[in-house]
Amino acid sequence: MNKKRIILTVVLIIVIAGLFYAFDRMKYTSLNEKALNQITKNDEVRIDIRRESDSARVSVTNKEMVDKILNELSVVELKKENFTEIDGDYRVRIYVNGVEKLSMAVFVDKNYVMISKEGDYKIVNQNNFKKMFEDPSLKWVVSKDNSD
Repeated sequence: MNKKRIILTVVLIIVIAGLFYAFDRMKYTSLNEKALNQITKNDEVRIDIRRESDSARVSVTNKEMVDKILNELSVVELKKENFTEIDGDYRVRIYVNGVEKLSMAVFVDKNYVMISKEGDYKIVNQNNFKKMFEDPSLKWVVSKDNSD
């Protein structure tokens, strides 16, 4: 009887640990899974970016630059977390064939993104996507209008 109790306890501990592990893994995703994998090469894509510090904006429609940005974003791995800040450093909106597919706030120094209708995510892998905001080919236009 004592041996059965020990085996049952060990099995129960393993099952509980497995459930915790599975639940934690369900929190992981990527920007590719959230929206980008729906974009085909025949789609017309526009990426609007707003820099919050000075309300500068850029709208990217050049296919080469759009592909470069999408490639950088597609490798960003995320973990679902609660994050309390509201305004990020950048606001990124991706439109496919005129329809908004992804809207997110990017917190550069804190490695977080807040995806509209999805929630808050910590960036968990090393990537270069934040450097895309500094790309010299982006033509930022400073606007006095702070609206989206």
